Amino acid sequence: NVVEVDEAVKSLAINLLDSLAHEKGLRTLDSIQLSTAIIVNQIFRIEYFVTSDKNLSNVAKDYFTIFDPES
Repeated sequence: NVVEVDEAVKSLAINLLDSLAHEKGLRTLDSIQLSTAIIVNQIFRIEYFVTSDKNLSNVAKDYFTIFDPES
């Protein structure tokens, strides 16, 4: 599925960066990916967040069950 990066996604991404960038190493594009998933999860349940990126996984595990295809 394709999800538009709208103002809600951008706003959440900025908030995630402000609160987690230094503490957990969250990067800009990762914050957009994660914020999109968080917002979509409010409408359609996301069973697994798929990533092999360790930094992103470390942050996303607070919101989702993680599936790492490289594990």
